[in-house]
Amino acid sequence: MASLLSGADLAAVVSSGLSRTEHLAGCLRSTRGLRRTDDSGLRELERGEWAGLSLGELEARSPGAWSSWFRNPAIERPPGGESLNDLFERVKPRIDHWSQVYAGGCIALVTHGWVVRVLVCHVLGLGFELAPRLDVRTGDVTLLRWTLEDGQATLEAFGLDRLTPQLSE
Repeated sequence: MASLLSGADLAAVVSSGLSRTEHLAGCLRSTRGLRRTDDSGLRELERGEWAGLSLGELEARSPGAWSSWFRNPAIERPPGGESLNDLFERVKPRIDHWSQVYAGGCIALVTHGWVVRVLVCHVLGLGFELAPRLDVRTGDVTLLRWTLEDGQATLEAFGLDRLTPQLSE
């Protein structure tokens, strides 16, 4: 990913601060002389009591819990966790903040799958109930153009395959 993004003129690289995002963030910063910037507001969906459980373990402990959440992820919360609405309410102000701090610049946000899913749903005007169906993989790159002046955001690329041609332009 770092080599794919080597030609991108980045004003900043902001990571959730977790080690699984910091590795790529560090690679992106190293050749640009950018300082480390962490934002815990960009961390993954809080799964509460479900954190660390496999689907099999969750099903054994709470039969039907996953399928119930999957049907209604916008409002359903794992015990002690967040719904997708909650996640968006946490993440959107952080995106707005970084967009304002680096207005007009390109920012790499190195974050997590559920964060990307809710942002893509928001930008496309889709309900968060569709977010679990978006194929977001580790290492994928999604390009969003986020502007504060008119409150508009656009999805320019979703996933590595669709991004590659746009980075070379």
